[in-house]
Amino acid sequence: MAKVHTGADVKRQFKPLSEADLQAYCDEASFQNGYDYYLHHAIVEPTLSESVLRAFCHSSSGGPYRVEATLLPTAENSAHKLASAGCSFPRGGFCKHLVALLLVWVHQPERFVVRSRLMGRLSAKSREELLALLEQLVQRQPDIEPMVELLIELPLAIPAQEQNRPGRGKERTVDSSTIESQVASAFYYCTREKRKVRRTMAKKSKSSKHKKGLTTNSSAVDRYFDLIGHQIFQGNYAEAVTNCERLLNYLPKNAPQRVDVLDQLGTAQAMLQNFPQSYAAYSEALSLDPNDAALWLNRGMASRFTSRFGRSLRDYERAKELNTRPELAKKLEEELKFARELAEQTLKLRGPDFTLDQLIEQEGLFQDGLQLAEAGEWEEAEQVFQASIAMGDCLPQPWGNLGICLMMQERYDEAEAALKRALVIDPRYTLAKSNLAALPEIRRTGPPARIDITDPFKSSKLKQSITFLKE
Repeated sequence: MAKVHTGADVKRQFKPLSEADLQAYCDEASFQNGYDYYLHHAIVEPTLSESVLRAFCHSSSGGPYRVEATLLPTAENSAHKLASAGCSFPRGGFCKHLVALLLVWVHQPERFVVRSRLMGRLSAKSREELLALLEQLVQRQPDIEPMVELLIELPLAIPAQEQNRPGRGKERTVDSSTIESQVASAFYYCTREKRKVRRTMAKKSKSSKHKKGLTTNSSAVDRYFDLIGHQIFQGNYAEAVTNCERLLNYLPKNAPQRVDVLDQLGTAQAMLQNFPQSYAAYSEALSLDPNDAALWLNRGMASRFTSRFGRSLRDYERAKELNTRPELAKKLEEELKFARELAEQTLKLRGPDFTLDQLIEQEGLFQDGLQLAEAGEWEEAEQVFQASIAMGDCLPQPWGNLGICLMMQERYDEAEAALKRALVIDPRYTLAKSNLAALPEIRRTGPPARIDITDPFKSSKLKQSITFLKE
């Protein structure tokens, strides 16, 4: 058996990295948090493929997150040590997860398993070996079978001189440069045809129920999509979320049917009371199809349950402008009336000159701060909460969360002042009361290892339902 090489065997081929280099790439908080992750072995499955370091990083905020960094060879004439770096955590920037990855490379390069380029290794296999590998893959990961079926159905472009030639593992018989565009094209027409057939069948059913309906070729994406819809209808929301995420991970970023999958994901997440995730799903769907009234309606609800009352009103107004469906009109009027009342009450707290656009910005800052705090990015969260307060100081929640951020940075006097300010605004504010009471012990023992972010709408007794509309 061939020897398995590690990063230690090839480290000299790349420009040397040091802790000082990593500190120059990021802020102090990200470096310290990344160092903690490194010490607690948060990096798993580290590999080196050509010049790319890859791994997963476990995190207190979720994950594991996919991290990768591209090293530069020693012969490269550049002052930089890295060509690129990235993390699947949505914050962006040179985050603590990347710091942890690169600290492992600096101090424990032997943990990285060196892998040769996958396609190069596969090209050396025979047809029979490739089929055996595929069979093993499907057996071990049965969830990918629908995607494999879809790829089998794709009309891959074969050069004319090769059309009558059987596939061979060691010889290229398809034009690989066209595969990606054909995948996107297949998805596009699959979805468009499906929508077209649904509309046609709906019209035909009204005029003649005895005529034979139109049919379409069933594809793996269609079946996956129908499965998700069935799971939502049956109330299996967690399974629907899982399958939506699988399908989204597979679909190209600009594939038109992503809108439908994101719509279903937003619905399933909302029924699970995961409102921030529901809001994110609908926002991405609207970035792809900004003229869908139902999407604006649904995001309006997700906006409300993430305390974005200004955004909720704006979403409902946009939904009303775009709506052409009589069955949505009544619901839109009801939701719009309630959203307007909420926004007006919220604006009244901030004074007569505070605009709806300012409210939307301020509420967005507060939600950004919560996301950063949940990820343990305390310094960045502190800055965002400060910005939210600067726009209008009328609510206890920004001060309460600011106090937590300061407490986690061991700035206890500032944390105490922030928590007391929250109680001046609302003496009944439970979060500030409990954290202020715990502060003396925290001063003595240090900040807790983990802080739970409380969602006021999570696990509440909300009366939730889904309205299924006929196409």
